[in-house]
Amino acid sequence: MNEPEKPDLTIGQRVRMRRDPSFAGPWPAEPLGTIVPWPTKDSELFVLVDHAWGQQRAYFVLFDEPQLDADGDGPYYKAEVWERYIEAIGDEELRSLEPAEPVVLEDGGDVIVFATIKKLIGYVEAIDVRDGIFEVWDATGRRILLAAASDRAPVTYAVGPDSDVEHLREILVRRARHPQIARTLPPAVHLDTVSLPDLLRILVPKERPPRRWFHK
Repeated sequence: MNEPEKPDLTIGQRVRMRRDPSFAGPWPAEPLGTIVPWPTKDSELFVLVDHAWGQQRAYFVLFDEPQLDADGDGPYYKAEVWERYIEAIGDEELRSLEPAEPVVLEDGGDVIVFATIKKLIGYVEAIDVRDGIFEVWDATGRRILLAAASDRAPVTYAVGPDSDVEHLREILVRRARHPQIARTLPPAVHLDTVSLPDLLRILVPKERPPRRWFHK
């Protein structure tokens, strides 16, 4: 019996892995991930594989978080996945998976607030992402997962399943107490009681207006 046609997938598309109806695999946790090019010199979108039920497209998927397979092997952070197990994430769910901005980067003891996730992605490097040196949070305390298929590949992001608002608040207050920032705060701001949105507004870098040139 032939399976229904699926829409074509594309590189960079957000997807979910589905379990096989007949067993708890290949990826039991049904993880989220991103389609990435095949790790070959031609960087194909997919390769064709033969199976008992016919020819299948096999895509390369970068998981949001490392995964164990049905045999308990792993964890794997990327894998070949047959198209029958891949489900594209719809637009409505994608919107719910976008991080709330601004976003916060924790790099060891340093804390940097970025107005947008795009600016954060432009700041980090793939090699550091793969070394796992960053912790990233959105404005509601949800963890943002960064990933890169190689040291020179584009960095991707996804909102993770867990959150820690208290930790986010703690690192932001610590940042706001830095002397260079603390002396700029209005007298009415009390860091022990200030709200999380107000903390973020305090720490987001102010955009500089475009410079004007005057000619005599």
